[in-house]
Amino acid sequence: MITDLKMVKTALITGASGGIGLELARIHASKGDDLVLVARNGNRLSEVKEELESMYNVKVRFLVRDLSVRYAAKKVFDEVRKIFASTKAAKTRGYKEGRFSFNVKGGRCEATIRMLSRWVLKRCTNAGPFPAFSVMPPSLPHC
Repeated sequence: MITDLKMVKTALITGASGGIGLELARIHASKGDDLVLVARNGNRLSEVKEELESMYNVKVRFLVRDLSVRYAAKKVFDEVRKIFASTKAAKTRGYKEGRFSFNVKGGRCEATIRMLSRWVLKRCTNAGPFPAFSVMPPSLPHC
């Protein structure tokens, strides 16, 4: 196992050109997280990228996509997989795009998926017809 590489958190934020999405991007950047921002307004995303990179010294990538368009979310996920596979840490470990997928064995954390599945099932069966997901599980397994 390689332990000398700095693991950088990367947050994917949609609607990042304004409002809540922009505020979430600022919060994550202020904590040192790299960002992948998604929104329809490419000019505004470019401005946000410049602001966050200069203010917080983080890496910001952005994808101009309208998520209301059919298959747009899948295309975003495909692009994010490429971004992750292009990182120094992924290259050092020999990770390819398939490593960053919930559809491929080895590209997911089985323990986390099992735990989240049980948690969601419990919340849905105990909460009635409109479950409120205001609280996430207390902790996730380390993968």
